[in-house]
Amino acid sequence: MTVSVHRYKSIRLCIVNTLYVKEMKIFHGVVLEEALKFSKYLEQVHVILFHKYRRSLRFRKNVFIHTIPASSYSNLLSAILYTFVSYLFIIILLIKLRLHYKINIVRADDIIRTGFPTTIACLLLRIPKVIYVAGYEEEVLKYRYSTNRAVLKILRFLERFVMLFSDHVFAVTSQLVSRARIFGAKSVSWTPSLFFPEKFTPKNQLTMYPKLRVLYAGRLERGKGVEVLIKAAKLLREEDIEFRIIGDGSLRKSLEWMVKKLGLNSIVKFLGLIPHSKMPEIYNDADVFVLPSFTEGAPVAVLEAISCGKPVIVTPVGIIPEVFKNGIDALIIPPGDHLALANAIRILKDPMIRERLAKNARAHVLKVFNSYIQQHIEAYSRIVAIQDEAKSLAKKTN
Repeated sequence: MTVSVHRYKSIRLCIVNTLYVKEMKIFHGVVLEEALKFSKYLEQVHVILFHKYRRSLRFRKNVFIHTIPASSYSNLLSAILYTFVSYLFIIILLIKLRLHYKINIVRADDIIRTGFPTTIACLLLRIPKVIYVAGYEEEVLKYRYSTNRAVLKILRFLERFVMLFSDHVFAVTSQLVSRARIFGAKSVSWTPSLFFPEKFTPKNQLTMYPKLRVLYAGRLERGKGVEVLIKAAKLLREEDIEFRIIGDGSLRKSLEWMVKKLGLNSIVKFLGLIPHSKMPEIYNDADVFVLPSFTEGAPVAVLEAISCGKPVIVTPVGIIPEVFKNGIDALIIPPGDHLALANAIRILKDPMIRERLAKNARAHVLKVFNSYIQQHIEAYSRIVAIQDEAKSLAKKTN
């Protein structure tokens, strides 16, 4: 990426992300990788995450990690109560960071959980705010809690409020770009998802594995379609196929019980959370990647698997139908259709088909998803420059 570094050294960015970090000492993932990339060009990068305790640490000379307390919740009422408590923590922390570090632009990585409190804080502090939209939070809540109409009205009010008072909105699909404009956003642009192709590269397999290895990596939550994958595994139990499920979430125990009840313990393995630094090895040790979601934005796991040279089976949600063509660079199946999923896995038992899909997909992804860092830095620079110019004019008039 060719950029003039000195142009951005006055930018002190704070990213408010929804990620929950279990252990600060071993924290390493896409969010931190992004902060380190930005830190090469910006004066400071602060990242706010969720953790069981409040913490602040200096990760690098100009990279700071801050956490606010997080709590688990199993129903809609407890989720709402916890959300409002977390709002207060985010607002207070942003005020502290403004006073202590002079942050001059904030980016929230969703609308409801972090976008709303970030909007309130930025209005109070009179600093610009950017929203990064990677999916439909409303749809996710429907799958998790069967959200009623009254709650949906509140969510849409919050979304409209956040959009109206945003200086810029990044959205990962054309549908999300259109939705942001409908909800009042004045400045919106499409952004590729962030992933690191230089870290996710194909590795030559020295030995042939006797079984087809099917991989899922993601949260174990409603809407992700993991139960669909398990039903497909039942149909394929007599074939030489094994299934590896990476990730954790509120549905893990029920999914494990489902596997046990169906007698699939010998072919379906739950491997839990894997450090992001280990994921290139995990992808390369698989033959096929599957993401049978009911709702998505621009799933990074799909891009990482493709970058590692793996064919993917996906559903036509989020950015998938905008970027991929069925049978050309992916196999696209209807959401919830375990029969179609089983058939797609059978098709990919053919190594020549796997190689063709993987090659096409990798070339396409590397071409489309390569401008994230420069696009974001240019936007932050423009927004901060406008803010500084407005302050300068205000001083002159006074």
